Amino acid sequence: GPPATQPDRALALRLLQAAPGRSERLEVTVTPALALAFLERNERNRPVAEDRVAMYARDIEAGAWVSNNQGLAFGADGELYDGQHRLWAVVRAGRPANMLVVTGLPPEARATIDLGRSRTIGDALRIFDGEVHGRRIVAWLRAIQELENSRLTATSHAEAKRQLERHRASVGWFLEHGPRTRPYY
Repeated sequence: GPPATQPDRALALRLLQAAPGRSERLEVTVTPALALAFLERNERNRPVAEDRVAMYARDIEAGAWVSNNQGLAFGADGELYDGQHRLWAVVRAGRPANMLVVTGLPPEARATIDLGRSRTIGDALRIFDGEVHGRRIVAWLRAIQELENSRLTATSHAEAKRQLERHRASVGWFLEHGPRTRPYY
């Protein structure tokens, strides 16, 4: 088979050389080799959620990955503070992805990362795509996904949009005739 990807430690080290006492923000094309080198600095984080990694990897593979303000965060101590799922997704996809990389954060910044309420896929469909019934649509798409796959997987906004177009007639029926109480909102 093909040779295994080796971590690009030299590039990782160059990117993480922030000026003492200040953080830097960089837009970086994260290759699988760079992702592996960054993951070597992943010492204290939550357990990896495989469904999240798979979801991000599918978006990268589909060309639907978009860089945003939630990229990678490294402390002044060189440790990865945020972004392990995005990095594992690059490795799994075997393709690069552009990401914002913030370096040189003070250790106390780590306690403030990922404490807010996450935007749901239903929220994203409502906010960005004008789907007033975003939560109900997602509930129905998950029911369809369960029937098709016999298991539920994490779904990104891009995947939900593709599923919605594929099942538009069924979603329309559900919105008109389906229950309006939990779990279908």
